[in-house]
Amino acid sequence: MSWGKQIDKAILLAADSDFIYAIQAAKDAGVSTKLCYSDRHPVNDSMLDVFDDRVVVTNELFGRCVLSPPQDK
Repeated sequence: MSWGKQIDKAILLAADSDFIYAIQAAKDAGVSTKLCYSDRHPVNDSMLDVFDDRVVVTNELFGRCVLSPPQDK
């Protein structure tokens, strides 16, 4: 998708270093990359280094993102 210019940004929610080569290939194709990872799990330093941007997903941040169920009227 990156080499076909179908995407220009990629966001990955992970801590697994298996994605390093895919992320580097996307960056080589001009894709902007962001890693979102939990503050509860260690992340490989190589994973942190390969991304353009990094965001730590804390419990507080996750809580703000969760949608509450619809309210009955």
